[in-house]
Amino acid sequence: MTRTGSTNVRFDKFRHSDVLLHHSRELAVRPGRRHFTWRRFISWHAVSSMLVIPPALYAQAEAQDTPAVLEEVVVLGTLIPRQDYVSTSPVLTIGRDELDLGKRQSIAEILNQYPQFVPDRTLNAAGSTPPRAGAASVNLRGLGGGRNLVLINSRRLGPSGADAAVDINQLPVGLVESVEILTGGASSTYGADAVSGVVNFNLRSDVEGMELNAGGGRSDRGDGESGNISLLGGTGFAQGRGNVSAFLGFLDQDNVTRADRPYARVPMADDWRTGELYETGSFNLPSGRSELPAVLDGELAEAGLTFDEQGRPRPFNPSEDFYNFNRLEDLRYSQELTSFGALLHYDLDEDTRVQLDWIASDGTTVHHMAPATLLMNQLVVNLDNPLLHPQTRQLLASNYDAAGTGFVTLPFAYRSAQVGNRQRTFDRDTHWINLELTRSWSEDWRWTAAYTHSDARMKLFQAGGAYESRIQQAVLVDPASGECFNPENGCAPADIFGPARLSGEAVAFIRSDPYITREDTEQQIVSLSARGRVRAGRDYQLPLAMGLEWREDTTDYRPDPALLETAAFLNEYPIRGSDHVAEAYGELLLPLVAGARWAELLELEFGARYSDYSKIGDEWTWKFGMNWAPSSAIRFRGSYQRAARAPNMQESYRALVESTFALEGSRFRDPCAASNRPQDIPGYTELCLAQGIAPENLATFEPSPVFLVTSRSSGNTDLQVEMADTYTLGAVWTPESVSGLSLTLDYYRMELSDQIIYLRDGDAFELCFATGNDRDLCNGIQRTPGGDLSQVRGTFHNLEGVTTAGYDLALRYHLPLEVPWDWASSLDLSLLASRLVTFEASVASGVKYECAGKYDFPCHGGVRSKLRTLTNAVYRSGPLTLGLSWQWLDGADSVYGEYLGNLGLPYIEPESGLGDQSYLDLNMEWQLREKLSASFGIRNLTDTMPPLIPNGSTNTDTSVYDPLGRRYHVGIRLGF
Repeated sequence: MTRTGSTNVRFDKFRHSDVLLHHSRELAVRPGRRHFTWRRFISWHAVSSMLVIPPALYAQAEAQDTPAVLEEVVVLGTLIPRQDYVSTSPVLTIGRDELDLGKRQSIAEILNQYPQFVPDRTLNAAGSTPPRAGAASVNLRGLGGGRNLVLINSRRLGPSGADAAVDINQLPVGLVESVEILTGGASSTYGADAVSGVVNFNLRSDVEGMELNAGGGRSDRGDGESGNISLLGGTGFAQGRGNVSAFLGFLDQDNVTRADRPYARVPMADDWRTGELYETGSFNLPSGRSELPAVLDGELAEAGLTFDEQGRPRPFNPSEDFYNFNRLEDLRYSQELTSFGALLHYDLDEDTRVQLDWIASDGTTVHHMAPATLLMNQLVVNLDNPLLHPQTRQLLASNYDAAGTGFVTLPFAYRSAQVGNRQRTFDRDTHWINLELTRSWSEDWRWTAAYTHSDARMKLFQAGGAYESRIQQAVLVDPASGECFNPENGCAPADIFGPARLSGEAVAFIRSDPYITREDTEQQIVSLSARGRVRAGRDYQLPLAMGLEWREDTTDYRPDPALLETAAFLNEYPIRGSDHVAEAYGELLLPLVAGARWAELLELEFGARYSDYSKIGDEWTWKFGMNWAPSSAIRFRGSYQRAARAPNMQESYRALVESTFALEGSRFRDPCAASNRPQDIPGYTELCLAQGIAPENLATFEPSPVFLVTSRSSGNTDLQVEMADTYTLGAVWTPESVSGLSLTLDYYRMELSDQIIYLRDGDAFELCFATGNDRDLCNGIQRTPGGDLSQVRGTFHNLEGVTTAGYDLALRYHLPLEVPWDWASSLDLSLLASRLVTFEASVASGVKYECAGKYDFPCHGGVRSKLRTLTNAVYRSGPLTLGLSWQWLDGADSVYGEYLGNLGLPYIEPESGLGDQSYLDLNMEWQLREKLSASFGIRNLTDTMPPLIPNGSTNTDTSVYDPLGRRYHVGIRLGF
């Protein structure tokens, strides 16, 4: 809060980083002169047409006849109390009014509007099979949710899983007072993971009284209903020496299926050879499908066979015979979330405070999926099976049993539609607790000891699957008895050659029990810090902060072992490990000039941190920053920071899992095939031979019609730490001639090296050829002497890295209005924008891709628009508040064509690229009584549908773009 009066301006104590600030030093300001404060410059956000930035809070202090009083604060990005509220790094602050403006129900929904973020999963987004449905992480600068640090009241919030990403949906909107976003490396200040920046959530404490909020909404299609209710209350005690505040909130939202939106009703794909878009789906059908070519009625069915309702064979037609799973898949999940917490502080005496903060959440998310696909690479069928249609029996015998054994073996895919739809239910419990003791031992020094504990528990129920092994058992039928040859487990004969041909007994036999996966993630932190001033002379003091920290992370991810026996759900990998790190750090502020004619302020800032990791050894990170204010109207700032990130649990300790799958030669683009002329590309011949193909077969090799490949996937214990260098240079301008106007402009550049990234087996295979025999990428690829691929490997790699640069611009203008009615009125305008100049991803030595304005593999991380803006206009008049928000996202092009070109393959990009997207939100709130208000709003006012991305699934990026269209919300707030 900022209190303004006729004589002074005073700022409440504001705490960041490792220590609470409990004392202040008042600085006298010469009468008749405005005092330069960072808070004057950054209190809101804004932006202009080309960049992104960091604003913070600002307050206008008019010249008065009496001194102004300004308390010390700790700025995000440094541990040192500052009397001018200035950060050398760009900081964006989202205040309570802005958090409340759109009445959004999750923190992720709010943050993903801001240009600094490339959205990850959110409450509104559903992919095909995300690992943690309903969770949402912050993704600063598009470098990934595990590369930015998340804090609560400047203390770490632990990861929500083995991938080190933090689920911010566990934080209720109503409990957050403000959000501070530091965009840039901050490892020297906050430790590992702060590669792309820091997001700090300040919670509402020192609450007096009660506040009830309730709201709900739905789309204008009549679906997507959601509701929320929360209660916040608090009271002081012990004659004002303490306060306890508590919160309880509940959120409920319904699912929306892909069939409910025209763009997602049928999966779309693009033909990489012609550029044409076409409807597609899964080739795994409820009628069953054999991939082997066969002769049927004298005609060759090159694409294999499927079967009709009577169980008779017919040729499979790839352009027509596909299964539309989108009619049953979720576009948005259903979710219930209960969150609660309490914040307590008590002053033992004038110099000592004890504080206890606790937040917990209990959530359930349900993900609906189409019926399972059963992939049997070597299905064995006895030809005298009495359930076979005579025509099917004859075809199988004539095509696949030349030796007359009475048995055939063939790859077979079957979708178990009669078993029913699949459902994944995520139950998550999270707890975060922070206990700290702060005490001053002199006028200038204060120490803080703290213990912080985070834990996340997840239980995943996956129902609706079926056992491949039981399918195999059930198709071997004794012709004499009509029963299974092997009657174990109550086997019932199954006819999978045709749709809806299973008996009720067969359905019950092949249906699997629910698979149960569990995950436990825990983080513990013990820290001791001190800060104060070192006197370097009678009138010269050096602000200093230092500390020690010990941190331990443990993860135990236990997928159901039975998942390895089915293709009904994703193969999952056990992860178990524990790492710890011990750290020592320090920061020094060096004031050089104050009050000079050419410099109101000139200062330097230094910081360093030493980290000793149990897994990878020791590492240094550091920073250097400078602030220069030539006058009270303008300030220049710059910084250089070295940041680091150690491999997380998933990257290091993911267990080895092997699986076998079938590939069709006609659909597999093999660079070693003779038709692709590997001899024309330098290094390809040697690479194919090194993978195991016999030299005498290289000139004639073509992939077999169907062949089996073993995929090996695991973590990588040999990974090294990621390193990042961040450079920022900016200016803050508040012209005295234009009251209420503030502008910040910052340039940033991040250079991330040895980036850790997971490459699936297929991606590693293709990049092996793109790089021309990169040892790490090509490791694990094997072929048979005949040439067919036999083994591939997927794992994590330290690749070349990423270089990203751009501009941030924030602009805000507050204009008091004179109106003919007796209500105080004003108009607040803000513009926040980010201009992405480059995002160059070096996926391997000599292979680089420009991802700015691009999407698709190998540019991981979603759509990266070159320009993103958020504009807010808020009109206030008496009890009425009207707000209009406008979000703009530049269009983007696919980079996949360039990637295929590097492989020597032709590609024509579809004509339908991603156009510019624009979203408008309208909100209104009316203060009915002193402590009673009602609100109404429309999100996506123009009902803008997302652009088409032919990905064979949702057909768009449901995290970046609004997948639901126009929707309405109402709310009420009551204080008592």
